[in-house]
Amino acid sequence: MIDMNKFETHMGQGIGKYIKNEISNATNYVKICTPNISHSLCEELFPKLDKGLRIKIITSDVITGEKDSPQAKSLAKKIIKEKKNDSNLEYKTISTFDIPMIHAKIFIIDNKCAIIGSANFTENSFQNFVEFILITRDVNVIKMIEDDYDKFWNEIDSYP
Repeated sequence: MIDMNKFETHMGQGIGKYIKNEISNATNYVKICTPNISHSLCEELFPKLDKGLRIKIITSDVITGEKDSPQAKSLAKKIIKEKKNDSNLEYKTISTFDIPMIHAKIFIIDNKCAIIGSANFTENSFQNFVEFILITRDVNVIKMIEDDYDKFWNEIDSYP
C-alpha cells in the first residue's frame, strides 16, 4: 500500500528550490536524467564530488537554451578529464541520432527521495517556467524509479 504522506507535489514558478533542497541534503549519491543541464547548476553540484558525493547523469546532446552560457556538457567533460578514473561522476550523453531526445526528468537522492516532473536541470526550469514535480520518500516507489533508471543506464550507450 502506498503511503500518501510520503508524497508531495509542487506546481508553479520557482520549484527548483525544492529540487535544490533535496540535492543539497545528498550525502551518498544523486542520479539525474534530464534532456537539458545548465552550466551554473553543474557548478553548484559538481564541487560535491570532492566531498565523496557520487553523481550519475543521463542527458541528450541538445542545447540548453541559455544565451551566451558555456554548455554543461563541456563543464562535465572538463571535470571528467581532471578527475580521470577517480571521478565520482558518471555521465552519459546520448546522441540525438540514436534516441531523438532524453525527455524524462528524474532526480534520485540517496535512495531516500525521488523527484519526477517537468523540470529540467536548468535555471529556466528552476526559476522561470511553470513546472510540476512530484517528490516521494516512499522507499518502494523510489526503488521502482531507481530500478528503471539503472536498467536504462545499462542499456544505453554514450558518446564522448
